[in-house]
Amino acid sequence: VGAKTFALTSSLDRKYGSVAFNPSVVSEGGTAIFVVKMNPGYEVAKVTANGAEVSPVNGVYYCENVREDILVAVEYTLTKYSISVVQPENARITAPQEYTVEDEVILSVTPEKGYEATFVTINGTDYPVDENGKARYSGYGDITVTATIKEGRYAVILTENRFVTASLDFSEGGISAPVKLTAKAKTDYKIVAVVINGKSYDWTGGTYEIKDIREKTTVSVVTDYVYYAVSIANYLDGNKTTSAGFVSADRSTYSVADT
Repeated sequence: VGAKTFALTSSLDRKYGSVAFNPSVVSEGGTAIFVVKMNPGYEVAKVTANGAEVSPVNGVYYCENVREDILVAVEYTLTKYSISVVQPENARITAPQEYTVEDEVILSVTPEKGYEATFVTINGTDYPVDENGKARYSGYGDITVTATIKEGRYAVILTENRFVTASLDFSEGGISAPVKLTAKAKTDYKIVAVVINGKSYDWTGGTYEIKDIREKTTVSVVTDYVYYAVSIANYLDGNKTTSAGFVSADRSTYSVADT
């Protein structure tokens, strides 16, 4: 009759790691030998064999004088990894200081006005930033985070004015990408100002360069009437009279809006 043998098994989920027995069965009175290997992000906290705690010797576990089947249980802890942030120019990254393999790390990128975040770079790999300025990361290991920041491009919209012929050379602009407004008033009108996002600027004639564009921009051209002088010719005497009587005017100037 052969020697009685006992099975060696483990309750550790493979998500967290594995237990390797060598051999996988042991004879009665023999020694069970095994090694515990945890997956990245998990660390051994306690190992038990049939409920009794076992300590490793140079990384190897031993259960001597085996008289029954052995069930190995492993308790684990989560490894904490550090997050280092290299702040980019023209933006601010907000991140936790540490994380574990079971965390979803949410990174917030807040660009200065006129700039946009396209990617965060984590240990050399780019991750997209969504429309809310968030990037997400899951993994393990210490990480270093920075971000790719670029100038934004924003629509520039010209409001119609029927008394002006006007155009923009580009339909969008940015901090270092100005947009030129060209405008000419129609007959009997003149341009007096340019209004950009509600702020009025003096019109200097011909063109106006819209600079340092950091948001959607609305442009309008403000016009006024051209006023013409009213004069009365002396064609009989110095008293501005005619044979019919005295000649006078009710104003000294008029515009196309007057009668």
